[in-house]
Parts: sequence; C-alpha cells; structure tokens
Amino acid sequence: MYYGLIPEHIVDSTSVTTKKTNSFEILQRNYKYYSVKAELFFGYRLMPLNVNGIQRRVNIADMEKAILDLLYLYSFYRSADDVEGLRLNEQIMETEINWIKLESYTERFRSKTLTSKVDILKKIYKHD
Repeated sequence: MYYGLIPEHIVDSTSVTTKKTNSFEILQRNYKYYSVKAELFFGYRLMPLNVNGIQRRVNIADMEKAILDLLYLYSFYRSADDVEGLRLNEQIMETEINWIKLESYTERFRSKTLTSKVDILKKIYKHD
C-alpha cells in the first residue's frame, strides 16, 4: 500500500473506480480495478507517483479511505483473526490514522458489515 501500512512488497495494484470492474497485466505487474457506487468514490487526492518509470499524477485514497476500501471490497476479512492477518503496521495504525475521519468515512458507506469490521479494527488498535 502507498502508506506503508502492510509489511509485504505489493505485486498487484488495486484501484477503485466507478467504472466497470476490470484487471490487466502490464510489464509483469497486475492491475485490478474494483467498481464502487459513485457515492462511495470519495476520500482521494491527486498525488505524484512513479508508474513504471513514468512520473504521473494519480488519485490516491487517504489512508483511512484505503483501509475502508480494502475492508469493503474483500468480504473475507470478517473476524478479529482475519483483520489481524492483514498485519497492518501497528505504529501507523496507532499514531497516524485519523480515527475520527475513519469513523466519518465509515458512516458514508451505510454498511453494517463495514461498521462491524471497523469496530474490530478499533479494538485491535485500542481505539474503541
């Protein structure tokens, strides 16, 4: 992830779009686009990013929105064990996440399932 939230090297690039879900491979790198409703397409800002040696400006989700998109799109993160399995960077989760923004963004999804996952996240990182 862009913010160093997870310890592994990322092979796939995951993006959120209001257009059709799609995936493709370029230069041995996988790119996946997941479709969300227009009202869930928020919390992004235009940032410089080096893509395959080319400097571009792309929309990058706020750290809080990136976490929510991950939990929203991947249904298999349900329990505390599942969420702990993400191995999110504890220091970042405890010092850099804006929990008020995370909760505000969560409300915009209007999803009991996502709210439950965020509650688990808050318990794990002692923000409940």
